[in-house]
Amino acid sequence: GTIDPTTVEITKQPSNGTLTVNPETGKVTYTPNDGFSGADEFEYTVKDNDGNPSNPATVVIDVEAPPVAVDDSGRTKQGVGVEINILENDTDVDGTIDPTTVVITEQPKHGTLDINKDTGKVTYTPEPGYSGQDNFKYTVKDNDGNVSNPANVIIDITGMGTVNETVKEVDLPAGPVVATGEIILDNPNDADVGTIVINPPQTELTSGGQPVTWTTTPEGVLVGSTPDGKEVVNVKPGTPVTENGKTTVPYEVELKAPVDHDSSTSDKTLDLDFGITTNVGDSNLVVTVEDDASGSTDTEATVIVAENTFYANVVISLDFSTSMEQRDSGIKDPAQQNGIQKKRYDAALDAIDTMLDKYQEQLDSVAPGKGEVQVNLSGFAEFATQLNLKDQKETWVSLSDAKTIVAGLRDWSLRPEWDLDRGGIGVNTNYDRALQEVVNSYLNPQGNNGPVKVDGAHIDNTFYFISDGEPNYAANPHTGELGIQEGNAKDYKPGNQYSEIGESDWTKFLKEQNMKSIAIGIGPQMGNGEKYLKPIAYDGQKGENPDGTSDVIVLKDMSSLADILSGMVPETTSVKGSISHDADGKQIAHFGADGAGKMILEVDGQSYTYDYATGKITSTSGAEWTDMGNGVLEVKTSIGSSFQLHMSENEFGKYEYKPGAGRPSDVKQEEFKYTLVDKDGDSSSSTLVINVEAIPATGARAMSALKMNSPLDDLDVFNAVDHTIDSFAKTPDAVAPTNSSNISVSQHLEQLSADQSNLI
Repeated sequence: GTIDPTTVEITKQPSNGTLTVNPETGKVTYTPNDGFSGADEFEYTVKDNDGNPSNPATVVIDVEAPPVAVDDSGRTKQGVGVEINILENDTDVDGTIDPTTVVITEQPKHGTLDINKDTGKVTYTPEPGYSGQDNFKYTVKDNDGNVSNPANVIIDITGMGTVNETVKEVDLPAGPVVATGEIILDNPNDADVGTIVINPPQTELTSGGQPVTWTTTPEGVLVGSTPDGKEVVNVKPGTPVTENGKTTVPYEVELKAPVDHDSSTSDKTLDLDFGITTNVGDSNLVVTVEDDASGSTDTEATVIVAENTFYANVVISLDFSTSMEQRDSGIKDPAQQNGIQKKRYDAALDAIDTMLDKYQEQLDSVAPGKGEVQVNLSGFAEFATQLNLKDQKETWVSLSDAKTIVAGLRDWSLRPEWDLDRGGIGVNTNYDRALQEVVNSYLNPQGNNGPVKVDGAHIDNTFYFISDGEPNYAANPHTGELGIQEGNAKDYKPGNQYSEIGESDWTKFLKEQNMKSIAIGIGPQMGNGEKYLKPIAYDGQKGENPDGTSDVIVLKDMSSLADILSGMVPETTSVKGSISHDADGKQIAHFGADGAGKMILEVDGQSYTYDYATGKITSTSGAEWTDMGNGVLEVKTSIGSSFQLHMSENEFGKYEYKPGAGRPSDVKQEEFKYTLVDKDGDSSSSTLVINVEAIPATGARAMSALKMNSPLDDLDVFNAVDHTIDSFAKTPDAVAPTNSSNISVSQHLEQLSADQSNLI
């Protein structure tokens, strides 16, 4: 017959396990009791297809012990991985544990695991910023393949107390930049903090190209310095406070100098990660240093007048009263001994002479025929008179003649008489007659000359009134008032010295002549004389009456008079301004705390570079340009104008644009692009636009010689040693510029087109 598998019957149960019989196949599954290992047995019978039962059979089972996995724990810091030997405490009583069989049955929730396939060790890395507790589970097999129970691994992640601070280099000009704060550490047992150690960042740091090295002071301050001893940054710990399971560590970060940033990236910040170590926990202090890059703003200016000109009428009225002979000017007289001072009279003449020199300097700075200065000199005491050359009666004279008159006044050869009986001007002080003489010089000028008058040109008219005493004599000694009375004078007769002049009469005259009047009091006796000077001072050019330090000046000490008068001489009619500050004085261009590296100016497509390290200006430009020294660049533009720029840190950004004689009709603006590059390599570019429509148009340019590629330089006529073209065009020889190529063919052609239009 055959065995019937459905008839298996357990006749004796095992002592240390349980059985399950498959009713179809007769197969038996034995499951040992938990923790049992060793021998166990059971008995069974089975029938054949005829129903005959078998004898009882005994089954002996050898139960092997599985490995025992024991729970583990680990500890790490925020952001720091930790390796855990999870198998170190696991056992297997009848075999060995196989470390290659570790299986993670439950992943951690706040980190990642990496298993060493050879050792079974596990590295846990917490997720960024996480602190607290995390866990994972695993099993392992023995050499027989038996699987252990799941073991649980718990990891404690202590908080690092990471703090972020930001310091900005832009604040360095005002002094060191300081940031303060606190780091809070977990300290459940309120343990002693111990020594606080601040560790330097791993980032290599430089300042001004020099490496920064770190030292710790006895007080625990971490200091970063360059080899030359310049302190760049320091981090100072404060006194820690521990309470309620927390420790608070104060800190102070001080940035004293800029640090170098990576110029190859657009990131303008640099993170310095300082580690802080204590007995109760560690922390990170991340200091972000914001770069102070260079910055600039587009600016614009306009040519008001057509050319660089200098036209001026200078009117001077000087006090000749006897008090001017006092030797109390505050200026030592080199012709005298024992420190005797110059007379007020001589000190005033010296200052006037210096001022006339300044007028001459301004006149010489413009092209011939583009300027003129006429001078009207008068003196007053009790009466007023014109001051002339010997045997001449010219009311208006040139600058050179004016200086000759001043010299004659100094040696008394041209000085007017005091004695009234001999036609002199007396010894008293009369302001009315001084002003009436000025009015008369305009109404009844003597000689062939007169004040400068040029149609369409800007003409500066300035009156300088200089006196050392309060008025003590009136135009009408019987009815008049001392000084210039308010309003209109009764029976005012313009130019008549026997008629008083009122403040309103004088103001009207100044407006009519477009004249600015400056009243200057000199000598110790002018302490209360300011009230008499104010009616004389008035700006007829602007129609304003400032009555301030710009037009009413009282000097008991005359040592500064020459500088003051020279400072009042007007400038030529060039366009002046600054790319570094606006009209209100606000800074609009700067290099920042990193310091100046280079400044690049681009004119007509040509670049000029000033290197702050060498103090030199370099360029490959073929245009006419000059290194004026001290970082001042002068460039001749393509339309013949001159542009001068202060590129060095001294007077940085000041510019002057002097218009040329003309411009092509299609040119309405000239652009000057400038780029500021700091020592970090950060750059900022802006453009100064000069509107030049006021310059006379000379016709459109068909083709600029600057852009011609024809080899004209090969022609002998353009390379003649004697400047053949200049001679042919009857223009002055060009002055060879410093640090520049010689005058180019394009400039010769443009000069010819301007001055010899019938030839070019």
